[in-house]
Amino acid sequence: VIIECVAQFRAYFPSFYYDVNTRTCLEFIYGGCGGNGNRFDTVEKCMAVCFRRQQV
Repeated sequence: VIIECVAQFRAYFPSFYYDVNTRTCLEFIYGGCGGNGNRFDTVEKCMAVCFRRQQV
């Protein structure tokens, strides 16, 4: 599994995350392995999820 993960880190997926300090969704390049719930395929998905959480 580790070998597969290392190979996947060579991937190049433009993605977005929510930055609590700036209260915006920012772009980053995801290498394709690991990650967390703060990674979105589009800025629209990021805003829809994170701005809703912020209002709660």
